[in-house]
Amino acid sequence: MSKRSRNYTLTRLREQLRLERGLEDTADGAKTAAMFRLERKFGQDIRVLLVSLAGETGIQVAARLSVSPAAVSKWRKRLGIEALAQGRPQARAMQ
Repeated sequence: MSKRSRNYTLTRLREQLRLERGLEDTADGAKTAAMFRLERKFGQDIRVLLVSLAGETGIQVAARLSVSPAAVSKWRKRLGIEALAQGRPQARAMQ
């Protein structure tokens, strides 16, 4: 199977899973299914949830959201809010 064919197949499978799970369609490829579930549960965007808990440690946030501390750390990195969570200003993009 070619790389192009494999990517097409994976895209179709992701779309099928999204539809089966009743997840919203989004152009934001950074969000995982677990993030969407938490958004539905709390009624807020995952970024808003994580930023609102930025003063807390990853362990505390994980306990509040009922996920693992590793997931919180990965999500903060993935969504670009890790520096904010650690009390540092976010790095600016190089020009």
